[in-house]
Amino acid sequence: MIYQQLGKNNKPVEVYKITNDKGYFITVSKPKISAPESSSSTLLKDMTKDIKFYDSSKTVGIVTGGIISAGIDTYSQYSKNNNSFNNYDPLSAVINTAVGLYTGGASHMLSAITRGAAGNAASEIYSQATDLSKDIDGERVIIKGIIGAGVGSATDIAGKIGEKIPRGKDGNYKTIFEVGTGLVGGVIQSDMDNKQ
Repeated sequence: MIYQQLGKNNKPVEVYKITNDKGYFITVSKPKISAPESSSSTLLKDMTKDIKFYDSSKTVGIVTGGIISAGIDTYSQYSKNNNSFNNYDPLSAVINTAVGLYTGGASHMLSAITRGAAGNAASEIYSQATDLSKDIDGERVIIKGIIGAGVGSATDIAGKIGEKIPRGKDGNYKTIFEVGTGLVGGVIQSDMDNKQ
């Protein structure tokens, strides 16, 4: 409970009456709040504590995501060019590797969905932009974004399932399930793209 009493210069001062769980009086002084708790940015920090660009526990996922994306892009280009590397576009591989690194670092469901959607859409925009004879197909970019969000959520769900399956003393199958789902999703998308 808060009471007011007169302090210096007859100005009202808030006094806190604090009782324990049994209702017994403990103190009348204002409770001390540590600096971080009283900081105006505490709420924002609490809301964003799980949002990270880089989460060290996701290093394996990040590296694997980059490798898988680079491999899928290389395979896709090779297939599109009639099993040849004559028109190989290294920038496409770099962009898709960056997308794989970014999407592989997702640390929770919302992050996996947004990173998957953004990564897929960015990759599709670059892919379309290299063909100067055609305009950007916005509908296809949106569809690829939705597919990316779906693969991202499937990857996160697979990770949660794998996390519940023990492996060895202290391990689990979280990363293996995430990587496997991401690989399958990437290969299916690449195969669908090559058939168009």
